[in-house]
Amino acid sequence: MTRKFSTELELSNAWELELAGVLCRIGCVTIPPEVLEAWMKGRILDDNQRQMVDSVGKIGHHLLRNIPRLEKIAEGILHQATPFQPVGQKSTTTLKGTDIPLIGRILNIVIDYDRFLTIEPKPKAALKRLMTQANEYDPDLLKSFSDLIITENDGKQNIVSKKDSALTEVSIDDVKNGMVIMGNVFDKKGRLLIGSGTLVTDIIKLRLANYNNIYGLDQTLLVRKVEMPTQNINI
Repeated sequence: MTRKFSTELELSNAWELELAGVLCRIGCVTIPPEVLEAWMKGRILDDNQRQMVDSVGKIGHHLLRNIPRLEKIAEGILHQATPFQPVGQKSTTTLKGTDIPLIGRILNIVIDYDRFLTIEPKPKAALKRLMTQANEYDPDLLKSFSDLIITENDGKQNIVSKKDSALTEVSIDDVKNGMVIMGNVFDKKGRLLIGSGTLVTDIIKLRLANYNNIYGLDQTLLVRKVEMPTQNINI
C-alpha cells in the first residue's frame, strides 16, 4: 500500500516510503504473537501490552538509525504512531502536526488501515474506521489516501494479482531474507502469527520454522522481493 500511496502523492523519494513500509514492522518481532493478534484484531490491551505495542517504532528506529541512507526512514518509523493532533497531549517534546516527519505521517495512516482491514475485511469499512479517528492523521494525507481507496474500489476490487511479476508463492522452507510476506500468517486456530508486510530476516525465518514445527502451518506464502540499499543490514 505504501508503494501505491507514494505514486498517488508523486513523491520524489518514493523508494524511502516503500522501504519504510517494509521495515516499519521490524519491531514487531519483540511482541508475543498473542499480543500482536489482540492488537491487530482491535481487542482491548492492558497497560503492559499497550507498552509493548507502543515500543515497536522505537525498536525499529534503534535498529535502523545508524545504517547509511536509512536515517530518514528510521526517523519516520520512530514517529509512525505519533498522532497529528494529539488529544490531551501535555508533553512539550512530542512532535505535532507537520513537524512530524512525512514518512511517519504516512505510515500512521497505512499501518492503521492495514490493521483495520484485519478487523473489517472490506476496504471501505476499514477506511470508515480511519475516519472515526481522523484527528490522529494529517488531514491532507488522509484525504489523498481516502481518494485512493475509493477510486480503487469503485473501479475494481483491490485484490493482489498473483500474476504480478514482483509477487510469488513460496513454501515456508523456501522463504529468503529480503522477501516481504504479503498476507497475514495464521495458525490453524486462526491466531495471528506474523503480520502482512513483515520483512523476512533470520529472526522471522526462525519464527516461521518454529511455528511450522509446532502448529504445522502447511501453507504457501505470497511474498514480494524488495530491492534493498547496497549497504548490508545485519539484524
